[in-house]
Amino acid sequence: MMAQKNRDINNPESIEGYPALNGKLSIGMCRYLSLPINILDFLLLCTDGFLPFDWFNEPEKMRELANIVQKRGVHDQLWRIRDSGQTAEAAAVAVWFD
Repeated sequence: MMAQKNRDINNPESIEGYPALNGKLSIGMCRYLSLPINILDFLLLCTDGFLPFDWFNEPEKMRELANIVQKRGVHDQLWRIRDSGQTAEAAAVAVWFD
């Protein structure tokens, strides 16, 4: 998986490429999506260290993570990451809309 990550990170030529902004000028690869707030109930913004790398292409796993955060909070997942011994940096913010 590390070879895949190294192949795709900051690579606009890769079909699965994605930007990593940690000190690298990759803003051109960033995408944005504009959504009307009235259709949102919950929004989770997180770094790649907040979830296992292989979950990125698994919608069910992403839903599972969102459900965990909705039920237990961001801090619960951050404690799980810390207790697992992962070395990745993890950060997240969860926003609920009324």
